[in-house]
Amino acid sequence: MKPTSAPAEASSGAAPGKPPRVLVVDDHPDIRGPMARLLSRRGFAPLTAADAPAMDRLLAEAAVDVILLDVMLPGEDGFSICERLLAAGGPPIILLTARGEVGERVRGLELGAEDYVVKPFEPDELIARINRVVRRATGLRPARADRPAQATTPGSQRWQVGDWRFDPLVQELIGPDGSSVMLSSGEARLLEAFASHAQQVLDREQLLELCSPDGSDVFDRSIDSHISRLRRKIERDPRRPRILTTVWGQGYRLAVTCTRLAAAG
Repeated sequence: MKPTSAPAEASSGAAPGKPPRVLVVDDHPDIRGPMARLLSRRGFAPLTAADAPAMDRLLAEAAVDVILLDVMLPGEDGFSICERLLAAGGPPIILLTARGEVGERVRGLELGAEDYVVKPFEPDELIARINRVVRRATGLRPARADRPAQATTPGSQRWQVGDWRFDPLVQELIGPDGSSVMLSSGEARLLEAFASHAQQVLDREQLLELCSPDGSDVFDRSIDSHISRLRRKIERDPRRPRILTTVWGQGYRLAVTCTRLAAAG
């Protein structure tokens, strides 16, 4: 089946006044077609691909805002694709899976996926999850009344974190030598939470509230993995962390000075 595609644009992300572009990657045409029609009716610009090669061709031609990625694909599976795209700084990913086991969901989130949807799903649930990811990626997530007052809107601030410059909007760290390190969405959310509470000990419950707007316990189960991955990117010796430290029996602490820089824009 020929992928449904919108004209390619040089810019990345949804331009003001333009519908967010969503790429559906699923090998079943009876899923791709109806999903594309649903997205179009709900104000999105859909593209579809049946496998990794077709997806790669589309991504080379057009920027997308969110990828809906089936886990069980022929050839390269969704987990491998997710890891590859996010390591290269690709767009946010929502995994589509027929498996409801927690282990499968945790695996996807540990790789950096923003969310997951279990098939069969309700259309309104899918649209709500896409909207949430788009808001998060563009820094437009609404504030919650029960969120700690110190928390910042993701992407609203750049930070100096010790020797690193951190831009949550593009999920990027710039080292003192100018080198660039890309973060997954989970790593970026964690680092922004820590930067907003530098030198404070944060336990899992606090990190969950700061990093998961829906209160997902799945993110809670993978916090240790996200922290381990983050340490590998910011610590000289991840086995003896000096920046993101463990306070045994209490939680974790960002043990460097953090300074707010100019608003990202």
